[in-house]
Amino acid sequence: MKKLALIPALAVLLILALTACGNNNGENDIAAYDPPQLSTPTPALDDATQEDPAPATPAIDLGGRVITSFSWWDIHRGRGTGSEPPDPAVAVNYLTERMQWDNLRRIEEEYNVAFDYTLISQGELSAILLATVMAGDSVGDVVYFLGGQSFSAAHGDLLHSLASFAPAGSDIFTSQNFVRPRNVLNGEYWNFSDTSPMVHGMGMGVNLDIINAIGAPNPVDLWERGEWTWDAMRDIMVMATMDTTGDGIIDQFGISGQPNNIFINLIAANDGHMVCPETFTYGFDHPNTVEALEFVYEIFNTLNVWFYDQGGSPMGDWGRNTFSYREGRSALFNAATWMLQDDDLPFEYAIVPYPIGPSGQGGYVRMYGFSSGFGIPVTVQNPDDVFLIMEQTMRWAQDEPELIVASILDYARPAWLTDADVFRAMHVGDNVKVDLGMVIHGYYWVLGTWAYYFHAGHMTVSQVVETFRPQQQEMIDLVFR
Repeated sequence: MKKLALIPALAVLLILALTACGNNNGENDIAAYDPPQLSTPTPALDDATQEDPAPATPAIDLGGRVITSFSWWDIHRGRGTGSEPPDPAVAVNYLTERMQWDNLRRIEEEYNVAFDYTLISQGELSAILLATVMAGDSVGDVVYFLGGQSFSAAHGDLLHSLASFAPAGSDIFTSQNFVRPRNVLNGEYWNFSDTSPMVHGMGMGVNLDIINAIGAPNPVDLWERGEWTWDAMRDIMVMATMDTTGDGIIDQFGISGQPNNIFINLIAANDGHMVCPETFTYGFDHPNTVEALEFVYEIFNTLNVWFYDQGGSPMGDWGRNTFSYREGRSALFNAATWMLQDDDLPFEYAIVPYPIGPSGQGGYVRMYGFSSGFGIPVTVQNPDDVFLIMEQTMRWAQDEPELIVASILDYARPAWLTDADVFRAMHVGDNVKVDLGMVIHGYYWVLGTWAYYFHAGHMTVSQVVETFRPQQQEMIDLVFR
């Protein structure tokens, strides 16, 4: 466990609370971020794998301890001690929800514990965590953090590291059938989550009506054949951008979405960096990043295929950019399960991952920072007991871990037209490149400025990379030095 350092923690949390994982890209409202791959150095995990789930730890009597859990959304779905069983009439999947409820009742009896689940607003969580830790107390035994909050808490010495409470032979460090580690910093893991597939990652939506109308190849077919490339994406964007009414005004475009998301996903798909992970230095001058920025420059300037608001609203209008696909005027668009959950679109659509770039070797199709997950505050006593109980809650599927995937399928299906789309959304979620630039407060916001400069022709790629170097490096130094 790292030494508690309250003054640095205060500074970090004041600077970083609710940081980049939710800044102006809409993903702050996502229920969970679950990247299983990490681009930063990670502690070695046991290579052992098991066909059957790892055996559970024998039950112990915890003397009626109440496990208090705080979250900014109802991750526990009201299943705490004293709750009513799920109602078959309203349950999304009664089988899995009943299994989860029954599992909690089993844990209460076998381990002599109770569960107290409390909701807390996103904006209050970090401040309350800091205040309670400084007072020698804790906001709760376990806290569910957003990605930026996880980084702030870990960097500010407010969390127990996983190695300080999770046994070496536990499921989280071996087969990972039920629980997996999250978020590496300074060579240690700091958060954990269940093994539910991630379905909320930002991929690329496809307006199939436009694709068919212009006679372009279907990106889904290209992806399945291994032919979905930046060249193919470029060709489709150019084909789709046109005047469809004959009035001389371009009214259909190749791609839409918040510019930041287009930038970061293309950088990830080309194995680029915003922050170099080994040196904590400015990464926008990395050759792979520059190559991605050149493609972005084409989108916003040379080809001019991005769906801008011709009514004159600011380029950074998140709501307009994020949901402009609903107008049916862009062949490709940023898309995620959370965005389309309640949509009833007037056109056929699908999802594909962003295409891998010419220098991409890691298979990444999107970028993110720290993922959401559970953390145990540093002032919690006997954190090993808390983790034992949390691991037990995640074993609800028992000897049928495939039900974990089934429960996510039922959740994601309302957003997509086919199960194949759901599985492609899972592929997007799972193949994520972690970049510290996503958790440094305000660091990647500069991409919105760059999009404006590209679109207006004010600066080239080389100019923005060098012009903004000092201010971006200063942001890195403020956090890490």
